[in-house]
Amino acid sequence: MEYPYQTLSYEQSLLRERSRHYLLCYNATCPRKDHCLHWQWASDDTLYATVVNPYRKDVVAGICTDFCSNAKVKMAGSMLNFYEIIPEGNAKAIRKALIQHFAKTKYFKFRNGTFPITQEDQAHIVSVYRVNGWNEPLSFDSYYEEYDF
Repeated sequence: MEYPYQTLSYEQSLLRERSRHYLLCYNATCPRKDHCLHWQWASDDTLYATVVNPYRKDVVAGICTDFCSNAKVKMAGSMLNFYEIIPEGNAKAIRKALIQHFAKTKYFKFRNGTFPITQEDQAHIVSVYRVNGWNEPLSFDSYYEEYDF
């Protein structure tokens, strides 16, 4: 028996790939399913999937706490140039505070652009700069739109 294959867009392929390690939802009665990243992204070659329990009280009530919007958000790409214009004393204090908050590995992933910086993390980084006396406008090295998994 032959199966008709559909050509997937880049975004659909990305979502299918990520769904291999992602909580999925098959609750057909959910009022927010059309705007949720958890809704049906399992690929046909996935043998097993972790799913949202459709009988949970919050899911049945339509206020699922696992809801994840399928709207893209503005992510920052890296922050290599942050310290070039900041006095060394401020830069050391800022670097130390960011490493304490994010841990060294995540901080360097953010700094080098190997891990997306969410809007929430961007806001925290800006607040650390402000607390440490830097009030000039802050701009990350690059920005792009991405799903906030």
